[in-house]
Parts: sequence; C-alpha cells; structure tokens
Amino acid sequence: MSFANFNAPGSHQHELYIERRARLQRVDDNRPFHGWVEEVRDKHVRVRLGPSFEKLSPGDHVSVEVAGKEHTASFVAEVLLTAEWLLELEICGEVSLLPRKENPRVNMFGERCKVYFGEVEMNAISVDISERGLGLVVTGNIEPGTQVEFECNSQLGLLGGKGVILYCKADPFSQYRFRAGLEVTELADDDQERWTLLQDFPATPW
Repeated sequence: MSFANFNAPGSHQHELYIERRARLQRVDDNRPFHGWVEEVRDKHVRVRLGPSFEKLSPGDHVSVEVAGKEHTASFVAEVLLTAEWLLELEICGEVSLLPRKENPRVNMFGERCKVYFGEVEMNAISVDISERGLGLVVTGNIEPGTQVEFECNSQLGLLGGKGVILYCKADPFSQYRFRAGLEVTELADDDQERWTLLQDFPATPW
C-alpha cells in the first residue's frame, strides 16, 4: 500500500503529508533522524533531512512516522539514494494510519522573526509551525519558561502574539545560534485565522 491508495476511514490524499515533519529511525541501530517530506509518488518518498552528524546510506532501512492533519502515517522504507541532505525512499510493505501522537509540524523555514522579552529584542528565523507552536533559530539563549512576545513573517503576512519558551538549546552546527521551541498562548483574532490557514498552506521549499 502506498500513500496514494490507502483507504482508512477519514483519510485524505497523500498531499496532507507534504512539507510535514518526518521522524526516521534506522532499523539496524535505532539511530534517530528527522526531516521534511518533499514528495510522494506511489511507493517512493523524498525526504529532506535536517542537519545531522550521522549519515544514511543506500540500502539502509528506516522506520518513518509523519504526523498529518488527521493521522500519523507509519511505514518502513529502504534508502535508495542519498544526495547531500536529500533521501529517496521506497516504502516496504504497508502504510499504517495511526492516531496522531502530536500536532503536525509544518515546514516554514527561513521567515524573519523577532522575539521580545524584558528589554531584549532578539532576531530569529522560523523553522516550523504547529497548531499552538513555533520553532525558531534564535541568536541568543532564552531561559525556558520565559514569557515572550513575537512577530513572524509568513506567506500570509506578518503574524504576532505571545508565548512561552519551552526549550532553548545550543545549535550543535553553529556556536552563534540556538534552537528554540515556543508555545503560542495568544494571537490576535485576525492573526489566529491566518495561523490556522497556515496549517494547510502550501509551504515554499528551500
């Protein structure tokens, strides 16, 4: 079974998984990876990996989970081709549609953002969004639990609101950056509508 022809009750087309976060685990050693689903064609899936010191190679088998709007798609695939951060996978066997474990995270990489707390104004770049979350690359460390205000550019215009920092950790690939997760606690009414629309909005690939 492929994404294109699964028929679980309430499921939709495989497009619901494009530009959604994928969690991968190499079968041989349980090594975790993550990335974004770029394309699905029958039993073939293209994934753009996030930065990692570990590498996957053709012939490796990985278990994959992708949180969509209604279900989490779960399958095992073989790595056919690697090219820098891109993976070409071939699905082995069935695609299972499971209850969602988390809100789907939608790729929104590279939009300019600002975070405000106390007297600090910090520049940031968006990574992804979810129903109540925003992933960021920030230029300084922010203590988890910090209440912040934020502005974020998007394909639907400038969005703003309030939130709390859930985590902030050093980026292992750059000594000048930090990866932060923000729980969105408040949005203006018109921004809430656009934020919801962005959960289904076609993302612009890298």
